[in-house]
Amino acid sequence: MKRTERDLRERDASHLPEELREEREKRLDDLREYWQNGEFPLNVDREERTPIFKNDRDVPRAMAYLVEQSGHEDLFEHIAETDNYVDIDDVEEGPLVEWIEGSGLTKEEAALVRPTYCGPYWPDYL
Repeated sequence: MKRTERDLRERDASHLPEELREEREKRLDDLREYWQNGEFPLNVDREERTPIFKNDRDVPRAMAYLVEQSGHEDLFEHIAETDNYVDIDDVEEGPLVEWIEGSGLTKEEAALVRPTYCGPYWPDYL
């Protein structure tokens, strides 16, 4: 997450309108706060490592945290209740895409705001 935040801050956003540049900075500040807090969701519902929007302890994944911190708690709760395993790469339209477009991030950048999920999940390893 730290590297993702740094990489996103280094990208040129000068082409964005001022309002979106400001929104982008706020979301990147939220991302920094998220990884510095160090509380990440553990998905124990599936054997394979799968991102979960919000786990059973109400811990959000990074993108969910950004949505929630932006004041869109209703969208945050709606996604957690209806599509808790949403993959940003698979979303083409709807409220989440609209939120991303208003965040100052691109869809591709939003997809980067997640840990790498590779290899099997071994609960005893954590």
